[in-house]
Amino acid sequence: VTAQRDPSRLTLLDRAENQHGTSPKALSAIAESLGVQGPNFYPDERYGALTSALSAEYGLPADHFALGPGSWELISRTVQLFARPGEEIVSSGPGWFGFNVTCQRHGVGQRLVPFDRGSTGNRPSHNLVEMRRAITPRTRMVYLISPSNPEGVTLQHAEVKEFLSDLPPDLPVMIDEAYAEYADDPSMVNVAELVREGRNAV
Repeated sequence: VTAQRDPSRLTLLDRAENQHGTSPKALSAIAESLGVQGPNFYPDERYGALTSALSAEYGLPADHFALGPGSWELISRTVQLFARPGEEIVSSGPGWFGFNVTCQRHGVGQRLVPFDRGSTGNRPSHNLVEMRRAITPRTRMVYLISPSNPEGVTLQHAEVKEFLSDLPPDLPVMIDEAYAEYADDPSMVNVAELVREGRNAV
């Protein structure tokens, strides 16, 4: 893929790109913000308004939120925070390519547990039982996605609570909810609730 790709000839359906273009409301908000403070000044590095809004939305203290310029940056920070080169992260396979690439870049190994496609009559799932078995003394983090990318299956809140209860309390479990707003499953995992309960979810 070249830097100058022609959208009329090439569409990348796995990149969550909006094929309809940028929302006029978003463009208007950007223009309005530039009128308040030009791009020649640094923004508020504490992001007080945003963290306050997130705190109110999710019922968590404002200092519980880490912000970054996109999910790749935040995932990269998290991988480096918990795992060193040569250590491992357990995640579902095939998994999101962005997370897999990030682990490779930082020299962190992955134990990819095959996604359960529901071939035996059960619903498709992340196969949390096998993920628990894949954890070794070298495991520094577990990475889950709900809804999963690319499979589109949600994690169930009850099963995640059971999974977390069966893990070492100092083993962090990162649950990526990048597409949560597109899901309407009432039983889907609620990470904010898990954090409020003091569980080892990030």
